Amino acid sequence: MDDVERQKHFYQTIFNLSYDGIVGVDNDGRIIIINEAGANFLGISISEATKGNIATINPKASLLRVLADQSFHHDEIRRLESHTAIINRAPVYYNDELIGAVSSMRDITELQQYEETIRRNISQQGLQAKWTLSHLVAESEPMQHLLRLAHRYAAVDSTLLLQGESGTGKEMLAQGIHSESRRSKGPFVALNYAAVPETLRQLLPLTLCLEVGACH
Repeated sequence: MDDVERQKHFYQTIFNLSYDGIVGVDNDGRIIIINEAGANFLGISISEATKGNIATINPKASLLRVLADQSFHHDEIRRLESHTAIINRAPVYYNDELIGAVSSMRDITELQQYEETIRRNISQQGLQAKWTLSHLVAESEPMQHLLRLAHRYAAVDSTLLLQGESGTGKEMLAQGIHSESRRSKGPFVALNYAAVPETLRQLLPLTLCLEVGACH
């Protein structure tokens, strides 16, 4: 086996082991490369896929749009049968010439189920924030400025990221902002991000833990 074949075999193994579904098509929409996860997303076998055209398998496939307008699609959330996936698509060029397009699909169904479990537990436990911004005493100008910002952002209906070293009071500040917000009557939970399994932590959006509490 020469070096080219060795390298090809090496990358093919990585490709096949990927948890992400990967599908590649040429300029005519013919599927020229696909792994097992990608075939599962499409609901067909690899042998069927490589003999077909993406337009035939899925007439509404966004890869066709990528080929047409040579656009990039990032972090699009799509429902595929009983699965939910985050999808990225991109045109493929060689020497500045368009030669096809590729799509990667990551199944986040398990993550959504994990999130739903968290939300159910929160609702059942009736967790409430214990601290308000009035409980936080600030004497220095930086801390007073921080509290002014906290009051201002509490009125904004948006995700908020709090950053700081461990033990600096991020959760107390998060509870205070929650108590001042229009969601003050809703549950509050501090999600220990480090306790989330590694396989889910890689997928878990920071917005999840910030929406229901404070990451620490």
